[in-house]
Amino acid sequence: MIGGAGLSALILTTHEDGIAAPFSEFRPGLDHVSLAVPDLASLEEWRARLTEQGVGSDLRWSEWGHHLNFRDPDNIAVELVVVEPDAEVQQVLGRAART
Repeated sequence: MIGGAGLSALILTTHEDGIAAPFSEFRPGLDHVSLAVPDLASLEEWRARLTEQGVGSDLRWSEWGHHLNFRDPDNIAVELVVVEPDAEVQQVLGRAART
């Protein structure tokens, strides 16, 4: 992930000579990709866009905030989230920042 001056970019690379196997979050490596969106209205817009494209998605709330979960064409789990930190989440984030 790179960013600066209000701009962020996530760079993904393909490896043509890699091992051809379906993605599984149960193998070592990537579990899922999580990207923040600014508010619940944006999350609803993403859900509508995904639905229009025939992508199944699941909008839920957890202690981290509202999130929309779906799978990309390679079966990688993707989560769009509106982070709504409460005291417990702030505590966890604070501990993570110190490690």
